[in-house]
Amino acid sequence: MKRNILPLLLAAVLCLAACGAQTPPASDVPTQDESFTEVGLLTHELYGVTLTALEPDGLLGYTLRLRLENRSQQDCVFTLDGLSLDGLQVTAFLRVSVPAGLSAVEDVSIIEDPAALGVPSPTDIALALRVSDAAGGVLMPRTVVHYYPRGEANAARFVREALDTDTVAVDTDAFTLIVTGYRRDRVRGYTAEIYLVNKTAAEITVGISDSTVNGHAIDPYYAITVMAGASFFDEISWNAADMDAAGIVTVARLDFLLSVDEFCGSTQYLEQFVTLTPTE
Repeated sequence: MKRNILPLLLAAVLCLAACGAQTPPASDVPTQDESFTEVGLLTHELYGVTLTALEPDGLLGYTLRLRLENRSQQDCVFTLDGLSLDGLQVTAFLRVSVPAGLSAVEDVSIIEDPAALGVPSPTDIALALRVSDAAGGVLMPRTVVHYYPRGEANAARFVREALDTDTVAVDTDAFTLIVTGYRRDRVRGYTAEIYLVNKTAAEITVGISDSTVNGHAIDPYYAITVMAGASFFDEISWNAADMDAAGIVTVARLDFLLSVDEFCGSTQYLEQFVTLTPTE
């Protein structure tokens, strides 16, 4: 969960790398109950990605083992730009350099516990993959591939049950922001736990600016990218030191400008001031 200015810069860089992305069709694969057989996720003239193992109870959590193949004549970098389980985006990282003409095997472990999120046995695992050169130039634009453990026909979508304690801050045809709770600690400061829903067919960037806490300007430096049609549990945190400097003891009001834009596109889906009034 990214809590500094870097996501804002990374979004601009990734946008240049991702333009022209496409989503290839996925084929049915063996069910989870059968002996696992490796599955080709990406078939490209020069680059390939194969799922060679799936370990729901891996040492670092739910883990996918990938074989990355570079059939080109120049070194390249494989990057994972997003991963979702049944349409619920989760946190996972992959950025691997592969020399020309060689392959590499890498594990991708999901930071969250899928069962705790409500996806104990995923039926649709989507990965947004990109290949670049050493300088960041695009060799293969962002491409979304799918693995269906029980076959595509049996793929399900994650649906979060609404709670009486929810605060629906924004709800449009394109985007929903729900605050599911608040917490305070001396390290992170004051945190709003949120649930984001991207209802569009495009990847979006969600950002916050002009933020105040009880009328004092405090920036949470928040920006996140949500995959097309996906939802995401996340957090917005206002720094404890900034709040102490402003003399804030009790948070009565949070105000910020929320922007939702098409990632690597020109469409702005939302620009709206949001006011939250937590009860501490």
